[in-house]
Amino acid sequence: MLARVKRVTRDRISEKNLYKIKRIKDLVGYKVSANSYNPVSSYAIVAPVYNVSPYLEDFLKSVIGQSIKRDRLQLIMVDDGSTDESPSIIRAWQQRYPELIQYVRKENGGLPSARNAGMPFVEADWVTFADPDDFLPADYFEKIDKVIAARPELMLLGIKEVFYNERTRTVVDNHPLKNRFEKGNRFYRFDDEEHLPIIESANRSLYRMEEIRRQNLTADERIKPSFEDGHFTNKYILGLEHGSIGFLRNPIYYYRKREAANSLLDTSWSKPEKVLNQTKLGYLDLLRFAKEAKGYVPENIQITVMYDLAWYLRYYVDHPERSAFLSSDEVDEAYGIMSDVFSYIDQGVIFSRHNNRMGFEHKNAWVQGFKHERPLKQRVYLRRVDQRSRLLHFIAFSDDVTYSLSGVRYAPNEIKATSHSYLGRELYRSYEVYLAYNNLDEELELLFGNAAQVEIDVRGKVFENGAKLKDIVDHYAEKWPLYMPQEDIWIVMDRDTQADDNGEHFYRYLKKHHPEQKALFALRKTSKDWQRLKKEGFELLDFGSKGHEEILKRCSTIISSHLDNYVTSYYNDQFCLTKDIICLQHGILRSDLSSWFNTKREVNLFITSTEFEYDSIVADGSSYIQSSREVALTGLPRHDALLKKAETKEPGEHMVLIMPTWRKGLMGDAKDHSNERAVNPEFSRSPYCKHWEDVLRSDVVGDLIKAGVRVVFFPHANIAEYVDAGLFSVPDGIEYGHNGDGASIQDYLANASLFITDYSSASFDAAYVGCPCIYYQFDQEEYFSTGHHSVRGYFDDERDGFGPVVTNGEDLDREVRDVWARNFILEPLYAQRGESTFKFRDGRCCERVYRAITSLHDPVPLVQLSSALKGDTALEAN
Repeated sequence: MLARVKRVTRDRISEKNLYKIKRIKDLVGYKVSANSYNPVSSYAIVAPVYNVSPYLEDFLKSVIGQSIKRDRLQLIMVDDGSTDESPSIIRAWQQRYPELIQYVRKENGGLPSARNAGMPFVEADWVTFADPDDFLPADYFEKIDKVIAARPELMLLGIKEVFYNERTRTVVDNHPLKNRFEKGNRFYRFDDEEHLPIIESANRSLYRMEEIRRQNLTADERIKPSFEDGHFTNKYILGLEHGSIGFLRNPIYYYRKREAANSLLDTSWSKPEKVLNQTKLGYLDLLRFAKEAKGYVPENIQITVMYDLAWYLRYYVDHPERSAFLSSDEVDEAYGIMSDVFSYIDQGVIFSRHNNRMGFEHKNAWVQGFKHERPLKQRVYLRRVDQRSRLLHFIAFSDDVTYSLSGVRYAPNEIKATSHSYLGRELYRSYEVYLAYNNLDEELELLFGNAAQVEIDVRGKVFENGAKLKDIVDHYAEKWPLYMPQEDIWIVMDRDTQADDNGEHFYRYLKKHHPEQKALFALRKTSKDWQRLKKEGFELLDFGSKGHEEILKRCSTIISSHLDNYVTSYYNDQFCLTKDIICLQHGILRSDLSSWFNTKREVNLFITSTEFEYDSIVADGSSYIQSSREVALTGLPRHDALLKKAETKEPGEHMVLIMPTWRKGLMGDAKDHSNERAVNPEFSRSPYCKHWEDVLRSDVVGDLIKAGVRVVFFPHANIAEYVDAGLFSVPDGIEYGHNGDGASIQDYLANASLFITDYSSASFDAAYVGCPCIYYQFDQEEYFSTGHHSVRGYFDDERDGFGPVVTNGEDLDREVRDVWARNFILEPLYAQRGESTFKFRDGRCCERVYRAITSLHDPVPLVQLSSALKGDTALEAN
């Protein structure tokens, strides 16, 4: 007999009360020998099973341990062609509990087909479709039954869901629809189309079986990879003729977030079915069904579809690499389906407060891009206030917005259009608008098409009919006093754990040429570079220390070659808005990094080095939000020193520098307030590791070493930790170059005779000093799709690069031997490309960076568009 143990299930779990779980049974609650509660209704679980053997024991224990009598509970396990141990586990449990568990085996056909296969076996009053990698608290059906007993008119129930994170063993209540349960159990008439919340998941919903049979309803097996739940549930709702629908805060359904991202939902975004099948057979079919059934599409159905579509925006918009698996014809088809979907959705519903999973930007995009209509309203967002320059920076989503101050219309000082893609094709544009002002007593008013008022969103507060600038700025800067600059102190840095990049070189320039400027260099005291820089006389600040945090609060400027959140958002609030944030860049942009750069709205100034790089960012219609006001063409600070070092290179001495970059998908999670990351133990088994270890062990590298040529392996900082941990092997005879070990990366680059990389921007540094390059790109397709965080940009290695591109070891061997045979002389084609790429080779990059920073807050004149709102259109600068 099993003994009953203390129940620790927590009914109210919030994000702020996230807690650690040692064992899942602590959540499940009971171990019982005889179930005690006698329910009013009977309940069936149809659980589709496909290769979930690691999780079945937890699930089955949670069902067996239910507090209701077992003769009122039915568990139908539908094995959808599993190839793991799932069948044997189920059969073993079935032998122990034959009166409770039924086992159904079928060929693999997907989730809807498994549910359909299980429904004919249901003998209970109610059915639910719990997933077998999740689990239920012991009183799950008892609490449900008590509600049904009190409300016999109920036809459908939605249960509150919380997430169990398998990796961290924590439970957190952060489902995006959790607000449905914030006021306790709620009930709605079946036909309350205006107020009925979204109910989209069959695993945590309960349906009356007699109603399913009356409607002759089955799950549509064609809908893949998801939304079959939303399609089934909302057809069920549309078919109801009476009764009510309930949302229960108690009990709680525990949804497992798997440690390995291999669940259906995790992998579905890279399949054509997601953008073609699901949208057509799921969303579009449901909307058409509703229109045929009702003569119109109820608002709750429209909102449900919009909620699901919001995930598409989050995943695919401005991430063309994520849809690279689609052909051009498939993108055409996807756009056509979306236009059909939105023909059933009212513009008023799109902008409705109930459609709260999208910001105005994306709502506006749907209206213009797929409904092909002019939006009925517009909203702009205040992005930045520069009180020293008296300049406002807005984000707008139409170029038909006019701006007036105290009744006088002014032309924006600058407008930059940014192109936003969906499935790799432009869907809409946003506009960065810069508007000067005279004083904060002025009244700001915006009009859309000279008619409709434009809402002004200031950090979440919406001003609907214009407002005084003082009110707008006060709200925008309400937390600024915590971090207002007390002194004109500049904090300069590279990574928190490592120097030897543009930050170090720019700081050295400041100390020599502008000693009057108070400047400190931030670096962790544990860094290998600390003692080197201390000996040189750098005024160092121990990153993360109390001293660093105090100066960080009162400094005026932060200058860094890296823009990770620990640099720009150290306090995770408005801290950065009180500072000038300067990005010196880690290297020259070669790929399209806009999806990452565009999240760095707090940055005042980005440094670029080539005209192509500069234009790729600031050009009207580019994918970057940054304009010419935020981007300067100066050259990299480290290039000044690199030129000088290259001039002293000893003739006749040769060195091959091997310097691959990193891969986002191979890295562990970043630690808070640091560049440090957790170690991924799978790294040593990756193709990346194998290919680069093969290069280091290749015959040509061995021959170079025998001939007296130095071979240096200098990995990216994110890869170096795997070398240090013994997860990547560097053979004897090859130098392991790493910052802080005596030699600077500048020394290696300046003295290199051949530079071998994959995609590293350091190839620009090598070309800057005339070093031959070879690009070894064995994983091109993966790197430029989901394998990293970049997509192909203006620079194409084969068309614009500084050396040949190879994709296999044999070709790499051949190209290395060709360069060696030429005595490492640069070919004319690649020499010419290098000459035409760089605007500056004069040793004055640091000087230009300094001038760009000090001119950030130069006065900006107003440009009057007319003497009054209805006056002439003559331009007049004030």
